[in-house]
Amino acid sequence: MKGQSAPSNAEQAEAASRIAAINLAGLGFSASDVKVYRERKLDLFDMAYRLFQDVNSTPTEHLLLADTVVIATAHEVDEKKTRVDGFLSATPFTVVRSLKGSRAAGDTVFIPRKSGPLPDHIYKRVSSDIEVTPGKKYLLVLSRNWYEQRVAETAKQAESSFNAIPQLVYEISDNGALLPGPRATLSGETPRDIRSVEADLQSLSGLSSAGGRASEI
Repeated sequence: MKGQSAPSNAEQAEAASRIAAINLAGLGFSASDVKVYRERKLDLFDMAYRLFQDVNSTPTEHLLLADTVVIATAHEVDEKKTRVDGFLSATPFTVVRSLKGSRAAGDTVFIPRKSGPLPDHIYKRVSSDIEVTPGKKYLLVLSRNWYEQRVAETAKQAESSFNAIPQLVYEISDNGALLPGPRATLSGETPRDIRSVEADLQSLSGLSSAGGRASEI
């Protein structure tokens, strides 16, 4: 607009920092967590900014910011349930083993989907939804906190079942190696296998209560 100057670099940095702080709170991190991580030379503000911009986040950063990491078996997409959270369907998974967070073996976790049936027999398909193969095992790096924030922002109601937004999803091969997909990180090397993920989680455990600690290995 005429007569108004463009924001300065300082103003832009302040705005980005403010947004990152809101996102961090949405992920379940507090100001004290930021301090603890900063002492370990880890910048949570920068990590959160890049996570929500969906650019240049490494697998280790995703593991740190996630509140739930599980090995789980995929099932068929559930499109029959009428949802209250604004999503149209969800993919259920049965937890085989929990690596981080409050889930336990045998629990069901859901990854919500924007794709699904609409009224008048119309089907909405969103390409960003993750497609998995029922019966196969996957490493799921998830954020329940992020799901609840998204639902709150749209003035909807969270589902009573455990739903979470996927940050990373890797198919697990028979020998425990991780295959690069269906949702791999945009930067950094794909973790080699489950053991390397466990090692990363162990190195990060105990720093904060935001996402729960890695399980004992």
